Amino acid sequence: MGRYFRALWYAITGRFSAAAEALQSNKYVMSATYDKSIDKSQDRFQTVKDAVAQLMGIEQTRIQEIKDLQKREDKLERVKKGAHAAMQRCIKQLQTTGKSKEEVQADPEFQKHHAAYTDASSSLGEVSARIDEKEVDLADRRKQIAQYKIQLQQMQRDVKELAEEKHEALADVAVAQQADAINSVLNGIANDTTDKDLQAAREARKAAKAKAQISTELAGTDAVVAENEYLELAGSSAADSELDSLLDWGDEDAADAKADAQFE
Repeated sequence: MGRYFRALWYAITGRFSAAAEALQSNKYVMSATYDKSIDKSQDRFQTVKDAVAQLMGIEQTRIQEIKDLQKREDKLERVKKGAHAAMQRCIKQLQTTGKSKEEVQADPEFQKHHAAYTDASSSLGEVSARIDEKEVDLADRRKQIAQYKIQLQQMQRDVKELAEEKHEALADVAVAQQADAINSVLNGIANDTTDKDLQAAREARKAAKAKAQISTELAGTDAVVAENEYLELAGSSAADSELDSLLDWGDEDAADAKADAQFE
């Protein structure tokens, strides 16, 4: 029983497989299959393209952030230099009045410039660190974008090649099917239906003639024809004998026969 079901399953699946292969050879099915694959490839291309566009947007944001931080860095550098110059000027002014280093450092004006310098220096360190961080992130983004662009170019080529392959496949299948049809005709010339019909007509003719002959023989037609032929031959033979007896062939027997005939 198990063998029976396995054989049945193989037969069914084999038919399905053969039907599927035949279906795939259909030009409309093949065209639709390629179109579906092309659409999927185009969808993937568009998805990656959108991702690259987002990365490029982030790239532009990072570039602008770095520019803004660099401007702030430049400003802090100038503030730092200005505060340093201000402290230096304050030192000179206070020293001309005879104040000591400790008195100069304790002077409110000096402390204001010192605080500005310290604050600018601290902020400058933070800004520089953020710039370094943004630049590293920007470099990574650019690397990703470059890789994705390569993939996009390859995907674009794949879509183009797939479209070309579609036309080539359809042409190949059409040519192959045409060649197969021609070969089938050439290989089957001896078994062409026209030849079969002609042969059948000839056989039917022979059969009809044979049947008519048998029917004629059974009806006695041949016997009547033969009897008439015999009677005709007999009549011809008697007439020939009578005529021969009347003719002079130059021999004694013929002369005696002629004389006897006259006396009679």
